[in-house]
Amino acid sequence: MTEELVYGVRRFRMLPYHDAVRGDRQAIELAEVVDNKLGPALMTVLFADSGDLAGSEVLINEGCLPWPVVSGFMVRAAQEQ
Repeated sequence: MTEELVYGVRRFRMLPYHDAVRGDRQAIELAEVVDNKLGPALMTVLFADSGDLAGSEVLINEGCLPWPVVSGFMVRAAQEQ
């Protein structure tokens, strides 16, 4: 799953990854595409091992994202869970 969200002229890409950010958990991240290059993760959802959304965590590295992008990312993360 690699999807894009577009807000005006800004493009964001959602990417799944499996990394040891905090333990060894499945995750999905959001990064901005600038000049056709993927930037660092702006938001990351670390899924709970049990599959329960209540145990999942959201890491936010950027505090100034458009609401349609944040909500689109969170909807997609909930579907991925």
